[in-house]
Amino acid sequence: MRNAVKEYIEYSSEEKNNLWNTATFVFDTNVFLNLYRYSNKTRNQLIESFEWLKARIWMPYQVASEFCKDRYSVIDEANRRFGNIGAEADKLVDCWRKELRLDGNDPDVEELTRYLKEWVIKKKDSNYLIFDAANDVVFNRLLDLFEGKTGKAFSPEEKLSIEQEGEKRYADKTPPGYKDNKKTENKYGDLLVWKEMLGYAKKQDVDIIFVTHDQKEDWWNVSNGKTIGPRIELRKEFYEETGHMFHMYTMSSFLSFFIENKGKSIDKTTIDEVELFASVMRKKVSRIELKEYYESFEDKKEKEAAKLRFKIANLERKNKKRRSSINVLNKKAREGRLSAEEEIALQRNEVNLIDGEEKLVQLNEQLSYLMSFDR
Repeated sequence: MRNAVKEYIEYSSEEKNNLWNTATFVFDTNVFLNLYRYSNKTRNQLIESFEWLKARIWMPYQVASEFCKDRYSVIDEANRRFGNIGAEADKLVDCWRKELRLDGNDPDVEELTRYLKEWVIKKKDSNYLIFDAANDVVFNRLLDLFEGKTGKAFSPEEKLSIEQEGEKRYADKTPPGYKDNKKTENKYGDLLVWKEMLGYAKKQDVDIIFVTHDQKEDWWNVSNGKTIGPRIELRKEFYEETGHMFHMYTMSSFLSFFIENKGKSIDKTTIDEVELFASVMRKKVSRIELKEYYESFEDKKEKEAAKLRFKIANLERKNKKRRSSINVLNKKAREGRLSAEEEIALQRNEVNLIDGEEKLVQLNEQLSYLMSFDR
């Protein structure tokens, strides 16, 4: 009977341990993109965990493509923030000059202007984010780590065939990816990643462990609000196609298992930060969880920094949703299909996005100022 219904039988602790020690690890795009959102310490410890497993890691081309494309928006956003801070500094000096009725060539005004510009440059250079795509330390470390360990793109014909298959799969709610059915871009991204993993496991004769921040039901088997493991359909398809085992971890559970199996020391604050960011992106973090997370920091400055990072992540999520809505509504406007209610919604989102970007500048300035005391 076991072989007949093996996809329904959860792996035992022994099987999970064996998988951990022999399987190939595949990380989802969101795992790599979130590296830009974490503090320096957390980011470095996560990359070190990847490096520790470097003999058994592999990156699907679809993941590599999404990461390379989307990382620019993170870097551009950071640059935009500091550009806004510089502009606000100029306005502030000009406002003070007028209020004090000082001449534009006043040496004190020039000194203040020069100091603020240097301060902005210093904070930009020393901030925990990456600001220059050409000197992206995170990207360069990942390029070295996954050299020779990245898949090849599907041909146009293969991709079209997968997307056509995806239409039927999504209509039947066959995982993974059907929760992205309403997307206007990269609708079949998850399915392409899945197909690459199937092909790699079959060709290389290996089991796969997939690590993702994605918590949607088209990846996970959830019962009464509790995540049990990968969708049963995924394990069944994987075994039938490859003859191998497929397992999944969230990033936080991956770190916990990593500590247990490798005996490596990873700070609890690192796991807490990963879990918190995952909760923020899912909008599933309670006030009690936040309070407990903040109280875990003994250092007052680290606690304040954690609060600021949470606010930044939460606001970035909201702004991302606003941009997506604005893009959809603008497209409808160009096609002449925008209703009066949607026009109001478009204007509201544009106003809220401007306000949200201004708040992001302020929060990042506060965080940069706070972290400057470490240097």
